[in-house]
Amino acid sequence: MTIWRPRGASYDCHDYFAYERRTRELLLQLRGRAAFLKGGIVWRLAVEVLHGGLPDVVTAGPSKDVYSWGQPFRPERGDDYYDDALSSDELDAICGVNKVFTDDSFKQTQDLSWWPKPNIWEKSSLNVGYWTPWCEEWFQAVLKRHLSGNAVLKNSSAWKDALSHFKPAGKLRDAVERASQVFLHDRMCVPSVRL
Repeated sequence: MTIWRPRGASYDCHDYFAYERRTRELLLQLRGRAAFLKGGIVWRLAVEVLHGGLPDVVTAGPSKDVYSWGQPFRPERGDDYYDDALSSDELDAICGVNKVFTDDSFKQTQDLSWWPKPNIWEKSSLNVGYWTPWCEEWFQAVLKRHLSGNAVLKNSSAWKDALSHFKPAGKLRDAVERASQVFLHDRMCVPSVRL
């Protein structure tokens, strides 16, 4: 599912439509439901690519592939619990990562993507724990550029810069995350929560 491109390649709306087709194929697999569970930019891309349709498998619980492709939750006592998960390559595919050769030797590449990778999104000022109207406004503006043929794929550093709208939002997100972790650990006795 990795797309390899030469240095200096240009991208247009046809490339974007091809990306959407590949992503749709991935999301319609049994474990594609994990994209909806991931939240953030991955969730929003899944909703967009599937045109708002929520496949029945999303609400049906873990897929039959869960023991091969899932991730475990290991409580302090009792059995492990599993749920579907996506590999880093699958997350890259959902975000439209292209491996672009940086020189003529074809030995070095950089990742350029249609959308920010999940780790970049999660640290951005737009991520405050839920999809806000500001997130949607940003998403629609980027989508419009992609569909008009004026897309510029970005590397991680450029995505970080593009998503640094309001720095205090990150402090709020971190404070809510810490408070949630303390609550789950102290009040709900969830031992797997990192403090």
